[in-house]
This record gives sequence, C-alpha cells and structure tokens, in this order.
Amino acid sequence: MTSRNGKLNEVLSSVFETYVETNKPGYMIGTAMYCHSGQDELGGQGDKTPRLYWCDNGDTGTYQFMMDNHNLIVADYNDEDYIYSTHPIAGNKTFDALYDVGVTQKDIIYILSTLIFNNAYAFMSIESKVLDHTELMKRPGWNDRLIKKHFGIVPMCKIDHVQYYELVKVLEIESTLES
Repeated sequence: MTSRNGKLNEVLSSVFETYVETNKPGYMIGTAMYCHSGQDELGGQGDKTPRLYWCDNGDTGTYQFMMDNHNLIVADYNDEDYIYSTHPIAGNKTFDALYDVGVTQKDIIYILSTLIFNNAYAFMSIESKVLDHTELMKRPGWNDRLIKKHFGIVPMCKIDHVQYYELVKVLEIESTLES
C-alpha cells in the first residue's frame, strides 16, 4: 500500500521535474518533499494550507510562498505571519525585480497552482545540474585552458575525487563563446 504522501511524491515529482527540464535549462529540482494538506497518514486533519517552502541555499529555508485573493504572498520561511511582500498574480514584474531565488514569479505560481490542485504543500529547492571534468572536456570547444580561464582551479570533491562545474555557468559561457 502506497501512502498518501508517497502518491503525492510520485505524481508531483514527475510534473515538476518535467517543468524544470522544459523551462529552466541547466537546472534540476535539488530537494523536494511533498505532503498532503488535508488528512495526514493516520487520518487526522492537517492544518496546512497549500504553500511552497523554498530552500534557496541547500537546506536553508528562505521563504514560503502562498496564494490568496489573486496575489502571491512572500513570507518568512519559519513565520507565515511575517509577510515580506504581496504581488498581484496577473502581469506583475515586481517579484522578479525584488527576489533572486533562481525561479521567476511565473514558475512559483505554476508550482503553487499545482500544489493547490493537489491539496499539498512542498519543501523545495532548485539548483544547477553539474558536469564533471571529463563531461566538460567532451563538450565542443572546451579544453583545459578554457576551463581554468572561466572556473579557475576547482577543488576535487572529497567523496569521489572529481571536479564538478555548474551546467548553468557552462551554458552561460558557451553562449558568449558562440557570439
């Protein structure tokens, strides 16, 4: 028997992974956990309203996002009563000008709408995919000198002794090289 939250994870993980792959090249869902807002696993009533808890830097909580009366609400990660700002959903660009969380207001509204539809809340982060040194060297135009010019000397990962490079930065550099 699959738990209620297990079913949510199956459904929402694939929806959001597809969304990120399509709309945010070079990025991936870093961490995500989806929970049902209504009944908990034992049948008790939950008190959470659908919302998105955003982890901007690894596991450090940054903001929580909610929607109410056609507005996107940005609140403190730990205290929903401490509201930083409110942004109209339709045609507003102030959120994107004020917040640098790796996604746009449009992305957050899509995620929140999906959470509301599924009566869920989520803890989520998005981060750059990475390439190891061998993968980067296999890409057209890359060589050791170019890697060191743009990334400097990158320390090896202590676990697998490989150097890693953020794909987003690689794509950004490649776009300037092609010009």
